[in-house]
Amino acid sequence: HAFDGLVTPADFMELRYKMQGAMERGLAVTREVGAEFGEAFGRHYDVVEKYRMDDAEIVLVTCSSITSTSRVVVDELRAAGEKVGLLKMRLFRPFPVAAVRDALAKAAKVAVVDRNISYGRGGIFASEIKAALYDIAERPVIFPFIIGLGGRDVTPQSIRDIVRHAQEHDAPDGEIIWMEVKR
Repeated sequence: HAFDGLVTPADFMELRYKMQGAMERGLAVTREVGAEFGEAFGRHYDVVEKYRMDDAEIVLVTCSSITSTSRVVVDELRAAGEKVGLLKMRLFRPFPVAAVRDALAKAAKVAVVDRNISYGRGGIFASEIKAALYDIAERPVIFPFIIGLGGRDVTPQSIRDIVRHAQEHDAPDGEIIWMEVKR
């Protein structure tokens, strides 16, 4: 925690400049540490993890525990001939813009599954992914789903419903697509 001013107004701008520089260097450090971990333990972790993305037309974007459930659904849908992939976000800050752009470049639709909300704006991953793809001429349609807030269970059926929604719509029907809300 930090209380009161860390520096005087005369030095605050430079402090923030240095903090931003450190954050920008953090992406390379994260990748270095992931490579070192891989050498030591045989499992390499990058800033994002692609799963069954080669020809995916719809990509689920997830993070943390919801990813395991989503993998099961992706496998099930792939077995049924549907071109669905998964992108797991392993890092939020610094946001891995280049890795996200590369991973989502060929997708037609992206279903971002946020288990969080920035009130007045929407899911934090959906907002960041939209920003990361903004300057790309041909970008996928982003479907910003919010589900599972407060620890509510997100089941395989929940993920199937998200995929179906994205399949059945050409564009999102709002800035937030609320799933499984008791209304």
